[in-house]
Amino acid sequence: MWRNGEKVEIEDYCKERKDPTSNQLKILLEEVDGRCPMPGCGKSLVNEIDGRIYNQYEIAHVFPNSPDDFQRLHLKDVEVDGDDSESLDNKIALCHDCHTKYDDNTTEVSYGKMLDLKRRLAVGLKAKKEISRESIEEDIVKAISVLSGMKKEDLQGSEELAYKSLKVSQKVEDYALCVDIENRVTKYFNFVKESFKRFDPNGDRFELICVSVKKVYLKLKTQSLSQNEIFDMITDWFVAKTHGTKTVCEIMTSFFVQNCDIYDEISK
Repeated sequence: MWRNGEKVEIEDYCKERKDPTSNQLKILLEEVDGRCPMPGCGKSLVNEIDGRIYNQYEIAHVFPNSPDDFQRLHLKDVEVDGDDSESLDNKIALCHDCHTKYDDNTTEVSYGKMLDLKRRLAVGLKAKKEISRESIEEDIVKAISVLSGMKKEDLQGSEELAYKSLKVSQKVEDYALCVDIENRVTKYFNFVKESFKRFDPNGDRFELICVSVKKVYLKLKTQSLSQNEIFDMITDWFVAKTHGTKTVCEIMTSFFVQNCDIYDEISK
């Protein structure tokens, strides 16, 4: 096996099983947003029934804690994370069914997928914590409040953005994401811009607003996240900071994509 480019023996990596502490359990559950992260599952890992809380999760080892002969043979050349098998880097919260299925069929392929899933979840949690410490400008809170109360007639006095003015396709590579953002930008960009002008007629604070959003984007960019993941995390940041709906906050995120504060131009 390999860890950080260096050879490591199974006997040195696999340690006696150690249950996670209560604080470590909180981290592992937060990492998966309280749901089984396996593709096609998504079961809630903590449920309330008749006023009682039931834990539906099990803590699985990404690399087996006690590999059998089959696993030793097929996983002898894989990468591993963490100092040893009991590191949080080698543990993931799953439902009982997915845990059992994985343990009963730990091949090199299934292990590789689980390792990749664990790494993405860990990076995602780190990124979320990083941007959660960033404050949000008050004018964004106000603008999202205006969007939340928006009615159809409110848009009638606001021109749609001309298609030739769109900058989204120059920065967004994923086609489905690009189309979604362009649709929001075309319909709502000018309305959002006018909303900011209501609170800041001279535009004195708007540059600070853009800088604050750009800072959040740059922090996420350093985590090697996909454009979809970055879009979702910035939207969730707006939701957490303003208590706006996800739909409204997606409009705001799309606004800042068009405004050149989120994503970089695609290299040609």
